[in-house]
Amino acid sequence: MFAYDEKVNELVAMAAAIGANCEPCLKFHFDQARRLGVSNEDMQRAMRMAQKVKEVPADKIQQLAERLVAQPAGDGSPSACGAGKSASAEVPVSPPAKNCCG
Repeated sequence: MFAYDEKVNELVAMAAAIGANCEPCLKFHFDQARRLGVSNEDMQRAMRMAQKVKEVPADKIQQLAERLVAQPAGDGSPSACGAGKSASAEVPVSPPAKNCCG
């Protein structure tokens, strides 16, 4: 017996749609979940969890932006996509992902 069934699949898809800000996807998977008999309570729980997961990186990037803006100008900030050195010891900058800018 598997816990991952069609209902769980639609809840996961709804959560992914929220994470991706995809309105058509959310509407589609909401309708699918409703058709399968997923309760409103289960859908709300999945949506709340998706929003919590989504908010953490959004909060982190906002905090980094605020720390970067608070720095004095001309202090060796990294060039595009973090190709230079970290902006300062107090403001760690993650290394760029491969293919960050193209």
